[in-house]
Amino acid sequence: MGMTSNIQGVDVLMANLNKEIQLIKGRSLKGLIKAAIIIRRDMDHTPPLIPVLTGNLRASWFVVSAKKLETATPSFAGKEAGEVQNDYNDAVNESKAMLASNPNDLFIVIGFGANYSAAVHEMYGKGDVEWSRPNSGPKFFESAVKRNSGKILKIIADNAKIK
Repeated sequence: MGMTSNIQGVDVLMANLNKEIQLIKGRSLKGLIKAAIIIRRDMDHTPPLIPVLTGNLRASWFVVSAKKLETATPSFAGKEAGEVQNDYNDAVNESKAMLASNPNDLFIVIGFGANYSAAVHEMYGKGDVEWSRPNSGPKFFESAVKRNSGKILKIIADNAKIK
């Protein structure tokens, strides 16, 4: 909307409107990040919980956005630590590249960087799996998103309002 006008007050109005549009984008990003936090916390507090054997799957959670690139620098344990670290780095870098190729879009990428995260998530109906963490199990991510979808939409909308 970078147009100038000869009508008195319109230039100021347009400048203020453009400024507010940029603020809405910033607030919307804040809402998306808050939504990611809700999902992550829910997976640790409401069954099915994130399965934990070595803690590497749980630690491989990431959030990538245009402004805040990572939520943490995780440390991984056990004989698979190096491999999980590489998987995590690849997932985060792929997400950064996706964001860089869409600089005008407002979105975040969330997920788990461990290469086996999808397999563990989808273990539903695979017989008697002995989960090492009580109340953990398959569909931990999907369940958290479904349980919180209304709350997520409200947080994004509340943060996107003109203030």
